[in-house]
Amino acid sequence: MESLTLSAIEGVPNTVQNELLNLRPANSLPGASNVDSLLLGLADSLPGRAGTENLGLLATENLGTLQSEALALLSGDVQTARTNIESFLLGGGGSLPNPNNVEGLNLVTGGVRPNPSNTELANLAASGTLPGRTATETEGDCVYVSIDQAIPVVQNCNGEGSGSTTINAGAHPYGLAYDTTNNDVYVTDYKSGTVSVVSNLAVIGTVNLGGSPIAAAFDGTNNDVYVANAGLDTVSVISGTTLLATISVGTNPQGVAYAASVGQVYVTNNGDGTLSEIDSATNTVIHTINIGSFPAGIAFDPGNGYLYVAQEGADNVTVVNPGTNAVVASIRVGSFPTAVAYDPWNGNVYVTNYADSTVSVVNNADQVIATIPVGDLPGGVAVNQATGTLYVSCGGDDEVWVINGLTDKASFIVPVGNFPQGMAYDVADGGMYVADYSDNNVGIIFGP
Repeated sequence: MESLTLSAIEGVPNTVQNELLNLRPANSLPGASNVDSLLLGLADSLPGRAGTENLGLLATENLGTLQSEALALLSGDVQTARTNIESFLLGGGGSLPNPNNVEGLNLVTGGVRPNPSNTELANLAASGTLPGRTATETEGDCVYVSIDQAIPVVQNCNGEGSGSTTINAGAHPYGLAYDTTNNDVYVTDYKSGTVSVVSNLAVIGTVNLGGSPIAAAFDGTNNDVYVANAGLDTVSVISGTTLLATISVGTNPQGVAYAASVGQVYVTNNGDGTLSEIDSATNTVIHTINIGSFPAGIAFDPGNGYLYVAQEGADNVTVVNPGTNAVVASIRVGSFPTAVAYDPWNGNVYVTNYADSTVSVVNNADQVIATIPVGDLPGGVAVNQATGTLYVSCGGDDEVWVINGLTDKASFIVPVGNFPQGMAYDVADGGMYVADYSDNNVGIIFGP
């Protein structure tokens, strides 16, 4: 069953969000006997029964009409609400949507990737465009509802969880890594002490590690995956679905990154304020760097060859030169920085500030050039390598915010599963994988 729920955006009344525009199973809205039919105008083609359905999209300039005329539902006048809503959404009570103002929505079942050939035209507003580009998406699985022309909401059209589909993982998935050689996605299952290996939208293997895997990174030199085990103070090395080695590091390892400039793996040790350098040829720790203040997320910038480490206890990002293992800069960011990602399209580094719900943008001169407001508790960040678009998981809102890397402004909000955390982009299928921690799922967003 499809569920379309509008996110809370400033200026949109809660009554509109909570009482009217929720497509839920029949009888779930107060006083309505068949809400799906009421909103869709398709009594014989309720969501999930037909392969395709035409859904009318909202126009921003008509939102006032929706509020003033169609909210009779709240007063108990269901028939008036039916007439008003059908007239508003469908262009006339009981009539089919106008093909010029709607999209042919190809609904898919959970676990099936949308057919790229089934394109859809998303008319989001009178202008027919999204901020910065034409309003078209090529995966055919989500409907776009424009509430604020600056920040539309991408609604999930295919069941619960993130974006297009979901995959069952282990208990409390937290971190993700993408294997560029085999096109597999590795998911750290924090509570179950395992790593789920995902290929072609299915789990193909589970690697038992023993305790609290929290982050992972792919090593492009030996094609192995390195996993930080927070509860064991170790790093596990995985090849395919086989555990190759276990390496002792510092206390409470939290982040992992591969530094291509030196071909080594670096691990942040949150408990003792150090950074461990692992020789990927021998899988041994060869250097320990003191950086202090609870290091967490880490990312490598291939543009300058430096590592960027979020330090939760100091509200800064420490910059390390892996060639010398020396700290070369300290950058003041927001409160409780947690995750870091590099955007190859603009050469900037993005840092999520967990406690103040922002993202700091750091340029290649190690200066903060922008601070982007996002949702509550931003805990993960990843970049779509094909577009340079930034994705930020906001665990407090169960959302992923999509940021335009050219403007450093939020473009979309994607409602996802419960308490999203780590993310990784799959170059092969074009999906952004999101660890829905509390749902024990990995959601996949195909577009925008």
